[in-house]
Amino acid sequence: MAYRRSGVQIPSGPHPTMKFTTLSFSNHPDIIVPEYLTLVYPDDSQLPLSEQHFLLSIPWNDEYLQLVPTEYQDFFKAVLPHLHARTTDVHTATCCTYIDSICTAISAELGLSNINKKVVTLALILHDSGWSKLTEFEVAASLGVSGLALTKSAMGPKEKHAVEGVALATEILQSHADELSLSADEINLILKAVRFHDQPEKVAAQGNSIPAEVRALVDLDHLWSFTQANFWQDIYRKGIATPQTYLDNLSRDLPTYFVTQSGRELALKLLSERQNEVSEFPQVK
Repeated sequence: MAYRRSGVQIPSGPHPTMKFTTLSFSNHPDIIVPEYLTLVYPDDSQLPLSEQHFLLSIPWNDEYLQLVPTEYQDFFKAVLPHLHARTTDVHTATCCTYIDSICTAISAELGLSNINKKVVTLALILHDSGWSKLTEFEVAASLGVSGLALTKSAMGPKEKHAVEGVALATEILQSHADELSLSADEINLILKAVRFHDQPEKVAAQGNSIPAEVRALVDLDHLWSFTQANFWQDIYRKGIATPQTYLDNLSRDLPTYFVTQSGRELALKLLSERQNEVSEFPQVK
């Protein structure tokens, strides 16, 4: 565990001056992170110490619920027990803050009158629930990448979590059928989005034959990599040499990681904010 007070990483704009602090651990090297950020190691991992950095995570705090649209908070809490692996809980809540902006932008880009935000929101809450069915060894393998492009060892767990996620999402949607009042078409759309959320190349290749709601989930999910909290988490979680190296890797992989121009533009904006923060990193003593 990190020897510092816990904190909640509520998304915000770029910090005018990024301040850093050192987190110290009993069995792992010190790491330097933004002063608000808390990262923890699991207490009972079976991974070798040299690989436990893959399991670093931002601890969940119920204050993150404020990021979830009010009308979906009860459903989020019902799914939450399936979201604690791989920082999926914080990831999902954080990405909820981009639902309105990404749906509005994609609607305009595609010339649509609207996107079914109910479908997008429920798909987002459910999309990574499948990680709860994987072992810590599989989670670690999924993070053995230098940027966003998957390695061969990462592809297996990524595929498996999507398949497990569809099965789990089916069960959860059935158990909450009365309160959600979804049509059969909406349920199928949610499940399709869960299944393909980590396959941007396949989704992009199919163009307009893929529903806008599926494309919205792909880009919503992938914005997480460019957010302040996850950028600094992943530098250490993925074992990247320097913040600038990871920034360069994200910039390299960004074009094919998103399936809409709206998603790319928002990711570029976030990337610019991360560049400003990285420029201050060498000032740390």
